[in-house]
Amino acid sequence: REQVPVTLLEAGEVDREWLVIDGRSVEARESARPRGSMHIPFEFRNRELFQVPDGAPVQRVVVVMDADEESQARELALWIAGQWGIERVATLVGGWPAWQAAGLPTEEGP
Repeated sequence: REQVPVTLLEAGEVDREWLVIDGRSVEARESARPRGSMHIPFEFRNRELFQVPDGAPVQRVVVVMDADEESQARELALWIAGQWGIERVATLVGGWPAWQAAGLPTEEGP
């Protein structure tokens, strides 16, 4: 499966078109996270605990991690693609710092 890098502009359409997966650790996510994101910590990627969310069918997923975790973000995105059968998976170029710098929606809490 191919990974598609997501530009910040595309990520700005996340509420309508993308399911955001926050792959950062629980500790990293405590202060803030992408609004409406689903949390699948990278270290749990090989467990079959995570199901496709109920509701509208998921067709596109973007994984957000820290900027220095790009290879882990790619690995998590590919795992999600295989686990959920989703062909359009991506990582956010620049990760969580780029999300924040672009002023994309966030929320607080674990």
